[in-house]
Amino acid sequence: MKVTRLSVQRGPRRALADSEPVTGPAPATTPSDDDAVLAIDVGGTLIRTAVVGGGHVSTHRQPTTTPSEPWSVDRLVQIVADLHDAACADGVNPTQLVVAVPGQVDEFHGAVQYSSTLPWHDVPVADALAAHLPVPVTVRHAARVAALAEANLGAPDVVAGTLLYVSVGTAVVAAGAQSGLVVADHVGAGDLGRMRIRSGPGVGRTLDDLASTAAIARRYADATGTVVEPIDAEAVYRAVEADPAARTVWNEAVDALADGLEWSILLFAPRLVVIGGGLVNAGDDLIVPLRAGVARRLEGRATPDIRAATFGDDAGWVGAALTGWRKAGWSLESLRAALGPGRG
Repeated sequence: MKVTRLSVQRGPRRALADSEPVTGPAPATTPSDDDAVLAIDVGGTLIRTAVVGGGHVSTHRQPTTTPSEPWSVDRLVQIVADLHDAACADGVNPTQLVVAVPGQVDEFHGAVQYSSTLPWHDVPVADALAAHLPVPVTVRHAARVAALAEANLGAPDVVAGTLLYVSVGTAVVAAGAQSGLVVADHVGAGDLGRMRIRSGPGVGRTLDDLASTAAIARRYADATGTVVEPIDAEAVYRAVEADPAARTVWNEAVDALADGLEWSILLFAPRLVVIGGGLVNAGDDLIVPLRAGVARRLEGRATPDIRAATFGDDAGWVGAALTGWRKAGWSLESLRAALGPGRG
């Protein structure tokens, strides 16, 4: 796979969304029906795009790579430019673009230093996009904006407490939120998938090796000789009841996640653990055994509630929209109204 490596200019820092109205007084303005934020969530396997405005929400999903279009910054630029042009053609006025990306993200400069799920090293994503678009560009870490969405829009009973968001997709990544604000936002924070298992069948391997959606599909294929598409682990968790190989791979993945959550909970004592990313589509097949596994490991200690993300695997683009909403100075209530029932 070709690795994209560009020179990152260490010039003036780009303003973070959290450094503007997020930490200050809540904005009170409301977008017009024509105003909108362009929100992009770049995943290892899927790109989720959304146009979120005062009068509408439209979303779209497409593969991050295709046989004819391997991943590159140019592909992202084209996707975003097409989204902007289509919105304008529909009479929408894009006011902000927020792109959520995986990896070690330098949010101050809008750059990705490294990504294990995309072939990116030192890529100035914000500069590349800003050169082709007439709207302000913000680049954020995908798990952090997802945590922001869940803490502000998805879990009203823990807005005043601590929330740990764990995305289990092409990689396993975590982010924390306290009183609705994301914490530990420096470069490299949240790489939970790099944690190594210290005992049991997975000893010596990382969470990414055992519990990411790509790893689950790959390990099942290795065990059975069956080719499984690595879009998500659906083929594996749907086969758990009837297929011993699927059951073994699934149980080892859940055990590895429980190990990771045990240490995270002991360190941060969150009130709520929210599971997002592609694996959350397994629903109770994931959440129920994960709760039980964490409870066993924390015997004698309080166990936080563990839930599926309110926004499922859409939390990334919702958090990107929230970031743009705050930068535009629009109220949280108006975003809830735009998302509609069941989306905040």
